[in-house]
Amino acid sequence: MSESQAALLPAFQKLAISNLMAQVVIFLLGWPLKWTEIIVIFMPIFIPLLPHFVINPLFFGLLVALNLQTAFLSPPVAMAAFYLKCFSPLMSL
Repeated sequence: MSESQAALLPAFQKLAISNLMAQVVIFLLGWPLKWTEIIVIFMPIFIPLLPHFVINPLFFGLLVALNLQTAFLSPPVAMAAFYLKCFSPLMSL
């Protein structure tokens, strides 16, 4: 590893950890809350931190959308399963 790579490694680790923590929080909040509540309440908290961690807002927004959809489809709450149950009465939960 070169000297310049070694100097940049702590910054990239800080970036990765901060982004990962934000995405984990959003994913966990995606179980009990709807996407509109998360966007309105928590995005004003995360958006001002993006320039500090040098994260592209478009990339962050795409990750948030992916995490919200994944949380919407995954247990323990799996809100999408309850919506599908209305349209398919034969489906068992």
